[in-house]
Amino acid sequence: KNVKVPVGVGFGIRDGATARAIASVSDAVVIGSRIIQELENTPTENAVAAVKSFISGVRQALDE
Repeated sequence: KNVKVPVGVGFGIRDGATARAIASVSDAVVIGSRIIQELENTPTENAVAAVKSFISGVRQALDE
């Protein structure tokens, strides 16, 4: 409400709770590093499922 352009925040978004908190004061939530961590910490054959699960949890938190 204080600026005339959309504002996206992409620092410190680690989970659904932080995404929901940031979404309440911004126009967009940007998640990058946390997805990269999911990819790095998951065996290749499970990587897509791990990222989908993470994003699904964030989406659910945002929709609550």
